[in-house]
Amino acid sequence: WQIGAQFGLNLGDDLKFIPYVNISQDVYSLSSFSMSDTYGVFSVYSTSNIGPLPITMAPGFDIILRKLGLSLGAAFQTSHQESGDIKQFNLHLRWSEKFQSLCGL
Repeated sequence: WQIGAQFGLNLGDDLKFIPYVNISQDVYSLSSFSMSDTYGVFSVYSTSNIGPLPITMAPGFDIILRKLGLSLGAAFQTSHQESGDIKQFNLHLRWSEKFQSLCGL
């Protein structure tokens, strides 16, 4: 399950700041990796967790430059697992352009 909240702040006509937070909980986790050595020995390791995992919170923000069609955003999330915490920092940059339809739609 996942739930979130965001709030937009207009900082003039050209700039908008949108802080947000997402709260989620996974109910199934599967991790696997494989490795081989120089002698060709190949091993596959996997772990799974069935059942609810701890609730995680991911705060983030978006900054929108309206006239340029640019959006810069970031989010941080920590997932708690038996093998240790996984910390993720996601950064995105988007560009969008509005085109006028040739048929008037």
